[in-house]
Amino acid sequence: MHVDERHFAASVTIAPIISQYRSACPTECDYAGEAEDDRSKSSAVICFCETDGSTEEKQDIEYTLAIVKPEAVVYRKRIEHIICTEGFEICQTRWLQLTPEQVSEFYNDPFGEKCFPSLVAYMSSGPIVVFVLAKLNAVEEWKLIIGPSTVTEAILYFPDSIRARYGQRGETIKNVVHGSDSCEQAEREIHFFFPNFIVEPLLREEKAEDFLWEAVNPVLVEALILCCKSKPTDPVLWLANWLILNNPNKPKLPGDLALIPT
Repeated sequence: MHVDERHFAASVTIAPIISQYRSACPTECDYAGEAEDDRSKSSAVICFCETDGSTEEKQDIEYTLAIVKPEAVVYRKRIEHIICTEGFEICQTRWLQLTPEQVSEFYNDPFGEKCFPSLVAYMSSGPIVVFVLAKLNAVEEWKLIIGPSTVTEAILYFPDSIRARYGQRGETIKNVVHGSDSCEQAEREIHFFFPNFIVEPLLREEKAEDFLWEAVNPVLVEALILCCKSKPTDPVLWLANWLILNNPNKPKLPGDLALIPT
């Protein structure tokens, strides 16, 4: 066998390795009352992984809700660093204090149990930090990182978990953080704190390109052609008004209502 033939055979039998990376950066939100030793800034974490180049369908990114509870707010920067180090992307962040009525609405599953009044009083006793996290298999991954709901069990069996690190032994209610139990619960909880957040998986690659060509580009092309013919004084304002009037996904509006004031 000639050298060229051996080179060709090797190139056919050896499959290429496709390397992919994902970057997850922590948010730089600075909250009042932060402890001095928690002010260290976290750097971006680059995660590398290798695939075999197969055409297997990619998994969709999941979303889950994470809450830093009142007694653990002093550790929020450390917890946020763990979140980013574990490859999660922080999509939304809120800093707030719930009323007892809001806590009762959010934790409706344990309603009627003996611990429910204590849970309501505790979760409304101080500010909390709420995150929407994104990752492959995010719900189960976040539950694994935070550990069991009982801090004692977390310390014994999952010493590296968040609840084991920052929780107090014997606590079940004051257990540092909250995590959604399922994708369905995550969707409900995310919409409780972020009503306008889109939980559905986003279109990628070919599907996204097809959607743009079928639904977006025809409207934009028509608008740009008419804008060139009309030659308005302010093309940007004219284009904005035309898109409001001719949005195919919304009801038609009268011209006087759709007009953007200048």
